[in-house]
Amino acid sequence: MVGNKLHKSGGRAEEALRESEERFRTLFQGIPACCWTFDQDGTILDWNRACEALYGWSAEEAIGKTMYDLMVHDENVLATRDKVMGVFQGQSYHGLEYDDRRADGTTCTVLANEYPLKDAKGRVIMGICAQLDITERKRAEAERDQLLAAEREQRLLAETLREVTLVLTSQTSHTAVLDEILRQAQRVVPHSASDISLLQDDVLRIVRWQGYEKFGSESFLSGVTQPLADFPLPAEVVRSRTPLVIPDAHQEPRWVVLEETSWIRAHIEVPICLRDRVLGLLQLNADTPGEFSAQDVKRLQPLVNAAAIAIENARLVEGLEAEVAARTAEIRAEQEKSETILRNIGDAIAVTDLERRIQYVNAAFTKLTGYPAEAVVGRYPNFLIAERMPEPDWQSVLVALAQGEEWQGEITIRRQDGRSYDAAVTTAPVRDAEGQLVGHVSSHQDISQRKQLGRARRRFMTNVSHELRTPVTNIKLYASLLQKRVSAEKTERYLRVMDEQADRLSHLVQDILEITALDGGRAAAAWETVAPADLIRTVVARCSSRAQAAGLSLVARPVPAGLPAVKGDPSRLFQALEEIVENAIRFTPADGQVELEVGSILDQAPGDQQHWVTISVHDTGPGIPPEEQERVFDRFFRGSLAESGHIPGTGLGLSIAQEIMQAHGGRVTVESRGVPGQGCIFILWLPSAPDNRPEGE
Repeated sequence: MVGNKLHKSGGRAEEALRESEERFRTLFQGIPACCWTFDQDGTILDWNRACEALYGWSAEEAIGKTMYDLMVHDENVLATRDKVMGVFQGQSYHGLEYDDRRADGTTCTVLANEYPLKDAKGRVIMGICAQLDITERKRAEAERDQLLAAEREQRLLAETLREVTLVLTSQTSHTAVLDEILRQAQRVVPHSASDISLLQDDVLRIVRWQGYEKFGSESFLSGVTQPLADFPLPAEVVRSRTPLVIPDAHQEPRWVVLEETSWIRAHIEVPICLRDRVLGLLQLNADTPGEFSAQDVKRLQPLVNAAAIAIENARLVEGLEAEVAARTAEIRAEQEKSETILRNIGDAIAVTDLERRIQYVNAAFTKLTGYPAEAVVGRYPNFLIAERMPEPDWQSVLVALAQGEEWQGEITIRRQDGRSYDAAVTTAPVRDAEGQLVGHVSSHQDISQRKQLGRARRRFMTNVSHELRTPVTNIKLYASLLQKRVSAEKTERYLRVMDEQADRLSHLVQDILEITALDGGRAAAAWETVAPADLIRTVVARCSSRAQAAGLSLVARPVPAGLPAVKGDPSRLFQALEEIVENAIRFTPADGQVELEVGSILDQAPGDQQHWVTISVHDTGPGIPPEEQERVFDRFFRGSLAESGHIPGTGLGLSIAQEIMQAHGGRVTVESRGVPGQGCIFILWLPSAPDNRPEGE
């Protein structure tokens, strides 16, 4: 009887187990992701339908074979074996990216999770791998990266062309143009030495060079001429108008190695062409093989294009009759040259007809205003004016346009996106060959930053002048009083006041010197391990007397045990914290409190962990309005309360602190509700020292 019950119970267990296995297999096969199991030898135990779709092998073909034979590339076998071993030791792997081999021999990229499957006793019985096919995504990312790289390269070339064109077309001296070409070539493609040779009667003559004196080749170079018939390499460059790159001159059979130029190993020759005519060659040399590439030629091309125009202009200006005679009949070519200059000049250019309708704008106009040419041609330029000009100024513009005179002034221009900027505008008449007025050309530059800087400088000078005047006046006053016969008590008080004013004057001058030093890259001269507790103690000791004089309390909470140390320049870190504390004292009313607190924060960003040491300075002052909090670290910025004249200062202290912290890999943040009495909290963030040892160890 008991045996029958056990037999029935065992049968039900086996049936339940089979049902569970069937449900697992149904679920396993139905998973949309590629999913397969394996043993500790890497042999595939099970293989779902998504795997068949991804790899091209059926379950019958895959099961029983090792993953190394089936789909793992040879170079990935060792790494894969290590992961299999790790899985059977109980490790899990998430977010793995690697390439596998399909049945047709092609490669797929997968995103995989690998982890162990354990029995009831916790023993690993098999490994399981779940994968997603990210081949197309990786391909798209690669294409995107290539496009971004190409875009960056094109932007670099465009910026180079604009700058080079502006510089070269501003030169009129032939010698100055050639020197500028060589200078710009060194900026675009660094090299050891370079020269320019001009072509005349099938002979290249070197007319300008730089860098050869370092190799003792200058005297030899000054007398070099190259008849094209005798020099095949430059002759080929001139004939084909195609640049030449020689990675190693000593390995080039057509290169003639001379004693004076034997140091040359890498070489570039770029033809300077004006349309179909070769004016000469720009040659760059380096004393290291493999220094140049085809990419360098692309960077040089905008330079030589602008150089051709500049050389031609210089020849015209200096009276090169032969070139002038060859070009006087080419009116159309001159027009094309002017258009090239307009296209590449940095100022925004707009040409209007007699009715003041826009006929042409250059690329700089589009870049500055945001309006493409097709959006503005045919329109009156009034839509660009953001603020109506005063009537007298507007009338002066109309009179100048009507009488064909030049006009210069400032206008606020509205961009296509609605933003506006201050522009310095020049409008000049355009006349035909008979001198008849046919239109106007206007150029303008964005001077917003310059005006903003000017305003900042004026504010700064006003603040500095005021701050300087007050202590100087007081020092002179009390010095004058000391010259009189006064009591010892008054003498002591006068000297104390003079000492305080001298300290104030010294602090102001020191702030100005500190800004200069920080701009010069001297924000961290030394680099030592610093204990935050030492920072707190030193700054509290330095600032206690100032807090007491201001009628407020300066306290520091106990430093937590085990706090990590930081790395940096101790004097600069003391200075940054002292600037923050002094700012808090300055803005906290009498009977208020400034409190310092040190803490430690672990920033667990994805893929990275950073331990931060924080020093908080909390005051009970009026706080900072939300609209001013983003600018408190700007140089010369003083908030509305300070600007009202109640709080002295130049607006440099917080900027100094921020720049010191940034030089140490940290930052300063501010928290404030702008509510009087609740004050604000400035927090200095410093990365902990690399060894991350707690203080005291």
